[in-house]
Amino acid sequence: MQGTTNLGTLRVDLARRMHDYLAATTTAPSDRTAFRDSEGLTEGDNWWTQGWIQITGGVGATINNAAIRRIRQYSQASQMGTIWGTFPSSLAASTNYSLYRLIEPAVYTQALNFASRMCYPQLYRYIEDESVTIQANVWAYTMPSLMRDLAQVLYQVNTSEATYPYAELEGCTLQENGQLRLPALPPVGNKLRLIGIGALTDDLSADADIIQVDRERLEPLYWAAESYLWD
Repeated sequence: MQGTTNLGTLRVDLARRMHDYLAATTTAPSDRTAFRDSEGLTEGDNWWTQGWIQITGGVGATINNAAIRRIRQYSQASQMGTIWGTFPSSLAASTNYSLYRLIEPAVYTQALNFASRMCYPQLYRYIEDESVTIQANVWAYTMPSLMRDLAQVLYQVNTSEATYPYAELEGCTLQENGQLRLPALPPVGNKLRLIGIGALTDDLSADADIIQVDRERLEPLYWAAESYLWD
């Protein structure tokens, strides 16, 4: 069975490959404009200045979880960093956070979305789409945006039955403009079920968003993402 990997894990893996990631935990006192490390960061003064901090959880995360802020200044002696702007609330002790020195976390997300499309067909996902509803006198329909290869087209036979049975619709063709052309028109208001494969995703945004690939198979994705970042 194919597993999944979430954006938070993907970003951390990619940033580590770029030598641009450190995970740590706060200690008191921290507030809405500052964070203090509890584990003894060894980097010199301002090493993290103009980098980014992301709150990732822990005992003291509260409403700050997932917040990302630009680092204004960092002192090795005090283990204290200040940020541009403010956190939603004061940082309590035992708040887990991540530091990125070179690349903004959002740019890592952009790179991963780009790479997920570029890796097709080496990495792909199974797609079963039911977003198309038959309209009167309409014979061509837009394909799902990420579906690259269509294996089967089914149509809803009877919407009044609880199981919503589907039957295969043979003879469908893909036009040069990317639309699906039907050989016959199923009942108006019934749905099509399009089955095929396509790119992994292009809309990763929240750390919990997933792609349908085991972590062990992600090397092509990381290579493509690194290429995007270097370019």
